[in-house]
Amino acid sequence: MFWSDITQLERLARIVPYVFIVLGFIIAVSGQFVQGKISDRVTHLKLKAEDVMKHTPPKVKADILAAEDRSLVIVIESENLIPFSSRWLIVTENDHVISGVMLGNVEFHPTKENRKWQYKQQVNKAEIVNDFIELRLDYVSLYSAELNHPPALKGKVVRKFKLIDGIPRPIN
Repeated sequence: MFWSDITQLERLARIVPYVFIVLGFIIAVSGQFVQGKISDRVTHLKLKAEDVMKHTPPKVKADILAAEDRSLVIVIESENLIPFSSRWLIVTENDHVISGVMLGNVEFHPTKENRKWQYKQQVNKAEIVNDFIELRLDYVSLYSAELNHPPALKGKVVRKFKLIDGIPRPIN
């Protein structure tokens, strides 16, 4: 009987550690293989999500509010967290610019916690005609240049306001 034969049991005792070493090596290699496959899949999914984000146009809202001192404040909000750059100006009737003209775009990098920005806007109130102002904001995805400037990745927000006691009220 096997369990009674000392010679066979001694031989088995010498072999058993090597068997478990080989099994451990096989399990470690298998674990590395599975980990590699999972890591490749995660990388693929991240690249796919990044590509989808790069091809998604920004959704931007803009508004004009009055500060406590009755100065005008531009409020810009990202609705879909796509990074973008923007420039804006304020005009009155007959396309007369009453705000400064921006020399460059402002970049926005929205996050879940930070998706709304405010900018105090200097305007020449003496030039406002019939209490009418219009905000014109152009924006473009920060990925646009990388994708050869597709028209779908840019947009424009135009908002019209009537000033009532110095406070902008949206028209339509």
